[in-house]
Amino acid sequence: QQDWRCESRHSESRADRAVEELEAEQRYCEELENAVRSMEDRIDKLNRNQQDWEIRADYGDEELRAEQKYCEELKEAAAKKEKQVDELMKDFQILQGGMRDIEAESA
Repeated sequence: QQDWRCESRHSESRADRAVEELEAEQRYCEELENAVRSMEDRIDKLNRNQQDWEIRADYGDEELRAEQKYCEELKEAAAKKEKQVDELMKDFQILQGGMRDIEAESA
């Protein structure tokens, strides 16, 4: 009977240790699951940040294209004005020549 009690206590002790080990494993698994969730949350946040930066980059590209288009329009307008000034200078020179001719005839 004593052997049986000793055996029983030994089995209970092993069972208690096994339960403790199982509970420790369970806590460890829960910690790992929490760590995985935390990492997933971080990844989601990084993905959202990346999307935000991509949207900002696209918007910046659009702004840059608009600025480049505006600069091209300004260059074209400046070229037209320069051409008008050249034409006005030619007209002015013709008028000056005509004025000299009139002055020469008057003199």
